Amino acid sequence: MPAADRAPSVQWYPRDWMADPDVLALTWDQRGRYHWAWCCSLMTKTPGIATESQWKCWMGYSDAEWMLARDAHSACFRILHDGVWVQMRTVYSRREQRRRYADSMRGGTERMRRLTPEQRSDLARRAAQSRWRKGVNAHAECQQECLRMPGPASASASERTEESKSKARPQPFPLREPSRALRAPKNGDEGDTA
Repeated sequence: MPAADRAPSVQWYPRDWMADPDVLALTWDQRGRYHWAWCCSLMTKTPGIATESQWKCWMGYSDAEWMLARDAHSACFRILHDGVWVQMRTVYSRREQRRRYADSMRGGTERMRRLTPEQRSDLARRAAQSRWRKGVNAHAECQQECLRMPGPASASASERTEESKSKARPQPFPLREPSRALRAPKNGDEGDTA
């Protein structure tokens, strides 16, 4: 899908997610897979709408695993008679996002049509000045805030101990094997272990 047709972002409501009884019925692993699949669906031409096999693929289940997890996941969707699973909140949100975008484009185009070339030029100049002013002020405010922040309590607070360096960090559950360049080095592998 061309980037121009994709939403640059999506509104997500954590409170709704955390209070949804269908999501709460999922295990932690199932919730992560469900969220991952939801993100995958947002990158398609039909956000929130896909076949059962596509949702299963995005969630990274084998056929045997899917048979065990299917009922739990199916509660989060409206299942149509032709085997299509629909995440309704996503469909409604994307529809509203497209409507708001179309309205804003129509309004902006209409406003620009009514302005004279001099007025458009003046508007663009003032907008650019405003952006630059905000950037300068924000940078100065950030510098002042950083100067007021205390440093570490001691020099040892910022250093890692030998014990913590040797502990392996937990890796997220991979849906597929990462390439060698992205994999964490194992004992005996060359590369930076810091």
